[in-house]
Amino acid sequence: MNPFTHRRTGLALITVVCASLSASLLGAVPASASPSDAPAIVQRAEHALGLQDDDVTDAVRVLDPGTVETIPASADAPAVPVVVNPDNRPGASYTADTLADDSIRFAAVFSSRTASTASWKLAEGSELDALPDGRVSVGDADGNLLAGIEAPWAVDATGQRVPTHYTVSGTTLTQHLNYTPNTVFPVVADPKITSFPGYWTVKFTRSESITVTSTVAACAAFFSKSPVPALKALTIGCAVFAAYGTPQLANGKCLSVHILGAPPVFATWWPTWPKC
Repeated sequence: MNPFTHRRTGLALITVVCASLSASLLGAVPASASPSDAPAIVQRAEHALGLQDDDVTDAVRVLDPGTVETIPASADAPAVPVVVNPDNRPGASYTADTLADDSIRFAAVFSSRTASTASWKLAEGSELDALPDGRVSVGDADGNLLAGIEAPWAVDATGQRVPTHYTVSGTTLTQHLNYTPNTVFPVVADPKITSFPGYWTVKFTRSESITVTSTVAACAAFFSKSPVPALKALTIGCAVFAAYGTPQLANGKCLSVHILGAPPVFATWWPTWPKC
């Protein structure tokens, strides 16, 4: 039986990137910048990074800890609520900016090294899977894709990269910044949340999941025989599947791959691991 199925459903795609600007770009921002400074810092950071993607005329708004923002979704999928700074950790100011009807940008502004993590809590019942390539896939227990979070990056105010990575605990995503003695502040953490009209879903049986995740070579060979054109290009993800799939399979899960766009050209792909 052909394992490849097509389904259109709503998708919220979360991408999280971090960047900060030099003092000349951000203006004279003191290390003790207050929450009221955060919107201006975020806007200057976005412009300096070429992120002029705001189609909605609204101001960047400061969010209190525990504020719930909802990711827009289509009629075919539930909206995904996101709790900002759910643990009320001090040291960062959080903001949000509506970019379009289907997109919101969150940001966390760090003014000093007293804090080095930012957290967002996703919907109850969602399953967050940290991938070896730095991304985080967000699905439900049935393997439906709720969101995708891009791999993080961070830059200090001098333009130097700051090592950063994600951890997940339950439904909470935490981004960690590893400052060096030379890190210059402020640092802006910038998650962008966007919903999409649909995606392709490719479901694998248990035996197929084992083949795809056993080795890079076996994965590539399997995809090369796929009747779905887009799947042939997914051999670029074989290293991810081989590195990550074994512990998932040990927990009684199978692989599903969700593809944005139409074959043979697609924007990106995200895996989930439903029970099988």
